[in-house]
Amino acid sequence: MHYLTCAIIRKDDKVLICRRPPSVTHALKWEFPGRITESHLPTKANLSLKIREELSIDILVGRPLEMTQQGHKSPAVCRYPVLCTFSSGEVAMLEYVQAIWVPSVELSHFDWTDTDRPSVEEYFIVITPEKV
Repeated sequence: MHYLTCAIIRKDDKVLICRRPPSVTHALKWEFPGRITESHLPTKANLSLKIREELSIDILVGRPLEMTQQGHKSPAVCRYPVLCTFSSGEVAMLEYVQAIWVPSVELSHFDWTDTDRPSVEEYFIVITPEKV
């Protein structure tokens, strides 16, 4: 089993989303940062370090959203989105071409990677009603 982890980083009533570079797969699509693929469940420290490497910010790693299996590939890949809170720093473009803070209700307006689209939908259903 492989785990594909991403951080849904919140600050006030907004979420940080990042745009992929034009030279990579799924060019210029939006995703949640912290893409980690591991053969074991990732740790909070791994995700925190990955975010620091990608964006030069610190986060508090919180609880995961629902883990779901993607496709029927072998080995199986589980999507593992984790709720996080911005802690400190200024966002730097180290691996992305753009990073923006977006109100939760606007997340569905972006062109997401196929991997992150289910996380957007789940986040909106599970978290947003608490704020609306």
